Amino acid sequence: MSGNLYNFDADGMSYSELDNDIDLSNLVDGKPIYYLVDASDTVIDSTTNAGTVYCIHCDNATVKDLTLERNFYGIYFYNTNNSRVDNNNSIRYCGVGIALASSSNNSITGNNAGNGSYSICLWESSNNTITDNNVCSNLGANIYLKDSGYNDITSNNASSGAMGISLMGSDYNTITNNIASNNTIGGYGYGISLEDSSHNNLTNNTMDENRQNFYIGGSDISHFIQDIDTSNTVDGRSIYYRVNQQNQQVPDDVGFIGIVSSRNITVSDTTNYDGILFSNVTNSRVENVNASIKGRYGVRLFFSSDNTLSNNTASYDDIDYSFYLQDSINNSISNNSVSNSGTGFFLDTSSNNMVSNNSVSNSGTGFVLQTWSDSNTIMNNSVLNSGTGFVLNDRSHSNTITNNTASNSTYLDFYSRDSYSNKITDLTICSYPTTISFIYDDGIKIKSVTIPEQEDPAGKVNIGKYVNVTDMTGDSWLLLNVSYNDADVTHVEEASLRLYRSTDTGWV
Repeated sequence: MSGNLYNFDADGMSYSELDNDIDLSNLVDGKPIYYLVDASDTVIDSTTNAGTVYCIHCDNATVKDLTLERNFYGIYFYNTNNSRVDNNNSIRYCGVGIALASSSNNSITGNNAGNGSYSICLWESSNNTITDNNVCSNLGANIYLKDSGYNDITSNNASSGAMGISLMGSDYNTITNNIASNNTIGGYGYGISLEDSSHNNLTNNTMDENRQNFYIGGSDISHFIQDIDTSNTVDGRSIYYRVNQQNQQVPDDVGFIGIVSSRNITVSDTTNYDGILFSNVTNSRVENVNASIKGRYGVRLFFSSDNTLSNNTASYDDIDYSFYLQDSINNSISNNSVSNSGTGFFLDTSSNNMVSNNSVSNSGTGFVLQTWSDSNTIMNNSVLNSGTGFVLNDRSHSNTITNNTASNSTYLDFYSRDSYSNKITDLTICSYPTTISFIYDDGIKIKSVTIPEQEDPAGKVNIGKYVNVTDMTGDSWLLLNVSYNDADVTHVEEASLRLYRSTDTGWV
């Protein structure tokens, strides 16, 4: 095998699926495949000239001083324990440079790996150490743990990839003295990311110039319980991460703010640059923050209620979500100004929130209600010079959307898919302008019109109120009111007003 993207790959979910008989006569780019099954006390070093190394159900194996390229796995341990991967000079252009699956009590030390998809991956592996490795420039994570706990990740350089160090469903790991910088490849760009993971200990890690220096997310409150102290920095500022606190004022000179299972916390007058997270937080505030936030997320609320987010002014550099709520109820979000964001305000599975008097400009989407977000009040907000004004999706229902404005939308003023029982009152869309109120069912697209497709009906004079309604699904309906005021009908007999619909052939 030679000249392939990946010369060789063996993979499986069990010992029986990996129990192959592969001898040294098989070559990858002229080097022998070392495929060991049920071996112990084995050393594979530079004298073997190995091209790729597999240890299946092995014990006390040492793999060191090798150059490995262009295989799906450079080194693969399955159900292998008490072994070492040390000082391999170059592991490049692999799907995974060094992989451990269902393996424990191993050390990965002093290796150079990169320019592939992942440098070091652990799956369902525990009590391993990953130390002093240079793992960079991967299309995925430089170091990735999935369902792996009680591992020690220390003094690694995990930079210039899509993600530096990423944990998924992995608990009780220790992450210390690592550098994760300039991870900007692709859509994520995380320095250190903890997803669906809990009780990890982070100390003295440095995260600089990543798209999102530090990210934490989860589907349960326990996923936000971490031990993270201020020795961890993002772009030179400390991470402020607190669990089980109350009646606290957050310092104004920190980088990332994470507040978990706490009440009566105040974040105000800060120059925060890396985002604010509330998880299971009540009766707290984010107010008067004026910052240019860097990262994918600005202010996030998970499982949080009765909080106030108000009077914040922020512009963003390549951010996906400015204000993001998930599984959060009874919060007040008011008088905030957002610009240059992917989405200004995003509510997911969140209900009974009041979102009022906010402005979004030069962004992708102004306001999104997603996935069973119901009984929210969206009132007196404006969206200017953005892609889409207001979006309701995925069974979001019984929301009240009142007296909002969508001006100069590039794509749509209002969009809905699979939502119902929402009431939209006095939505002003910018054509002359036109103010509309409507109720509907299922799917709809609405866009303002400056010049209608047809000339005015013969003998009729228009008062300049236009709206374009499209893409209604087959079983949907729309009840539409178009508003006007006295100034619009100064030279028109008001009793003669009629609403016309443009068809392919004219007005009806």
